[in-house]
Amino acid sequence: MHAEAPTSRSAHALARAHYARGDKASARHALLGHETSECRYLLALCCYEMGKHLEAENALLMKGDANNVPKGAAGYLLLGKICKASGRVADAIQHLKAAYAMDPFLWSAYEELCHLGAENECKELLELNAMDIESTPAVWKTEAAETNHEPATPWMATGAPSTLRGGTAKTGDLEPAYKTAGRYGDPSPSLFVTPVVGGDRTDNVQGMGGHPEGTGREPTGNHSMRSNFAAPRAPSRRKFASNIHPRKVAGALFQDETQTPLAEESRESTSPMGRERLSLAVSPESLMSPQDAQRQHLFRNVASAEEVMSIQQALGLVQSMAEAYLLLCMYHCQEATEAFLKVTPNQYATGWVLCQVGRAHYEMADYAEAARAFQWARQVAPHRQAGMEYYSTALWHLKRDSELMYLARELTTLDRWSPTAWCAMGNHFSLQKDHSAAVRFFQRALQLDENFSYAHALCGHEYFANEDFDKAMACYRTAVRIDVRQYNAWFGLGQIYFRQEKYDMAEYHFRRALTVNGRSSVLYSYLGMCLHRLHRLEEALALLQAAIVADPQNPLAKFEKANVLVSEGREEEALVELEMLQESIPKEASIFFQMGKICKRLGRLDKAVVHFNTALDLKPSSLDASLIKSAMEKLHLDDAHEEAEF
Repeated sequence: MHAEAPTSRSAHALARAHYARGDKASARHALLGHETSECRYLLALCCYEMGKHLEAENALLMKGDANNVPKGAAGYLLLGKICKASGRVADAIQHLKAAYAMDPFLWSAYEELCHLGAENECKELLELNAMDIESTPAVWKTEAAETNHEPATPWMATGAPSTLRGGTAKTGDLEPAYKTAGRYGDPSPSLFVTPVVGGDRTDNVQGMGGHPEGTGREPTGNHSMRSNFAAPRAPSRRKFASNIHPRKVAGALFQDETQTPLAEESRESTSPMGRERLSLAVSPESLMSPQDAQRQHLFRNVASAEEVMSIQQALGLVQSMAEAYLLLCMYHCQEATEAFLKVTPNQYATGWVLCQVGRAHYEMADYAEAARAFQWARQVAPHRQAGMEYYSTALWHLKRDSELMYLARELTTLDRWSPTAWCAMGNHFSLQKDHSAAVRFFQRALQLDENFSYAHALCGHEYFANEDFDKAMACYRTAVRIDVRQYNAWFGLGQIYFRQEKYDMAEYHFRRALTVNGRSSVLYSYLGMCLHRLHRLEEALALLQAAIVADPQNPLAKFEKANVLVSEGREEEALVELEMLQESIPKEASIFFQMGKICKRLGRLDKAVVHFNTALDLKPSSLDASLIKSAMEKLHLDDAHEEAEF
């Protein structure tokens, strides 16, 4: 067809066929020289996936004009991903914010904002969503009254009562009939169905795990062209596209092209953002501009009262998901688990939500609870791969070898092309201390997705376990280059410098990790240990106390706090701290060894001998045993200059 009639439309159709079969290079070649919005967007998408970020940005920004981005919200989403892959985080945040402001159902844009740590921008967008949810369009109440029936509730399942609480349902006052869901109980019968708006299902409301175009994590490159786009201020009332459908990247790409010029004109925007959204909260006619009145007239012709209420309720569901997801990405994990409990029982019992709950428990080092959440997610979504890398790591911490082996085999059987499956296999061999095999499997995961930052961090951990610090450092640096918020990689770099006794460098990297995850007890513990080595005892003690407050069950923080107290000459307080720790961990030789050294310093030689013998009875490693025996031999000597470390 394109050979017979080489037009922009036929070129776009040919490029779509090439793109669908995975031939992005041919699709790009077919689109070169065509300047329609569909061709520019598909060309940018192909270039982005091929790693040609500058060419992709030029395709979206015709002559550098950020107000003429094709495909509206989908175009700004792609532009934000391009800026992120180019290392321009500030520009990426502005474009992603514009995309989500234009379409509150474009979950991928909001998800990318959360991954970039744009907390303030996300809160602004959530406040804007809340305005939509709380507003009740008076014009639809009038239309409903004129039709002598109340608006139907498209959320209600067939055969359900007219209201969740009984009685007469009121427009804008629908509320779920539950307060809290059981954390890991059986899901209750379905009360809701996904709303149908204009004949299409809003698939991104339930099971929001997908990226239409991948993760967008590309290696940093040099960009000569920078966008001059600045996100416009949030309007006082939200506006939706005149066709009502939630705008998705994939949907925008493969939409039906057989539309009249009038329909196409009604979808194009006259605003600086390139796409106008119609208001849910309708202003009085006297306050409307002629353009607003015209848009309102078009809106009445397209949608009914039921559809508008449907959108409001769907937006309410997205709002609750978005609030919880933001808390999780900011590592406010306890608050995130509580926020996820506020969603509907049916939504809570989906694979996506359960994986997020499991991730929250994993970040809090509550690995047993995390494993339970992930196990439930596997039951309701047995073919799900996303998030299973954290499940496998939780099983690694719990040392559940058989469960980890079964999970790895299941994931690789389901999809051998999934990098997550090979990460699980790598964790399985890591638990068996076969670090070389684990590295091979992590590298296999990176062959499938070179931008998988968590796999780079896991590979670095294995090299660190083998004391191959050069390769470990290379893996960690690649991880933070791909994702600057990968705090596991920052922590790994700090560990390497700590082992090399470069405490200043270790402090810097531990603090970088804390800027990402400011509630990690482990990070506070290691930073306190680092400052102890730098003889900054007061700061070290404060950080170790903060680690204990963050996780009262953290034994490392309590043990290191006792060591700092000894350095300050507060042996009695240190001994009390170790005795309390010994009650919770009765079989740790290092605790008894440290207690023996403190008793020796206090002149309680009999108790010191008892603690040293107890430490030997617990069968420590050969190196540790030699240190204990050496301390026993020097029991009656002055230890003022003794530097023995356990």
